[in-house]
Amino acid sequence: MASLLQIDFIAGLVSQYPVPQLWQHPRKGGRAMMKLAAGLVFAGALLGFAANASAQTPPEIQKDEKVVASTETPAPVIAPLGVGTTFNATLDEALDTRHAKAGDAVVAEAAENVLYQRSMIFPKGTKVVGHVVKVTTSGKGRAGSAIFVQFDKAVMKDGQEILLNAGIQALAITASMPPESAKSSAEAQAGAVENDSDVNSDTEVVSTNYQDSQTLRKPLGAPAAAQGKFSTDGLFSSDSRGAFGRPDLKVYTPTSEGSHGTVILSSKKSLHLDTGTHLLLVVQPPPNADSPEGGAEPQQ
Repeated sequence: MASLLQIDFIAGLVSQYPVPQLWQHPRKGGRAMMKLAAGLVFAGALLGFAANASAQTPPEIQKDEKVVASTETPAPVIAPLGVGTTFNATLDEALDTRHAKAGDAVVAEAAENVLYQRSMIFPKGTKVVGHVVKVTTSGKGRAGSAIFVQFDKAVMKDGQEILLNAGIQALAITASMPPESAKSSAEAQAGAVENDSDVNSDTEVVSTNYQDSQTLRKPLGAPAAAQGKFSTDGLFSSDSRGAFGRPDLKVYTPTSEGSHGTVILSSKKSLHLDTGTHLLLVVQPPPNADSPEGGAEPQQ
């Protein structure tokens, strides 16, 4: 049914052509009638076009519906990566024990494509997000500092989350990374740990083993010196371990059942890692069903 506006528009067109009067010249009246007929035909065509247009769904509405459907965030998935799988990343935001607290986000960026059986799990540049579990600073009879961090997921550009459990197997400041892959592990670790006695072995941190009945203990097994080498692209080899270029640090990242995250120990009063610190992340076992979420809580 035509709208009132359409009827008014047609009426306006018709009103432009006056109806001839009986006393007018016959020829002049004939021309006026022809004009009136032509106007009525044109107005009828416009009315039919408007009716057909109103019966169709506007293309803008269909386009908007498609946009809404495409913005839905995919459901999280679990990364099919085996325990011990490593990949390179860089620290997005600095870590400092003077400011960090339990629950703070820790963000890194993948420095290479992460693959599983030649299939892409997530590409280079993907954000890898974790959190701080515990921070320990000097004081109250403790010398040195420590931080316990855990990586929980990779976040794709479309918002999809890929769940994983990962820790830091190795770290290096940019200046300490040799450019040649031919560097031996001994050469690559030059300056990493010059005096192991500088690292206070009595620093107490949160245990990385959720099955351990003691939530505060000294981590064991941290390498005394950095091990491994770098590729020509400045990436860690998969067997790299420890802190390169940081003689004050020890890195403890177990991959045994029930262990998650990384404890980084420092002989200094505070521990600081700059933005851009190079990391080698390693996949750890998934948490047990009875494991506390986010790590064991320390005893006060």
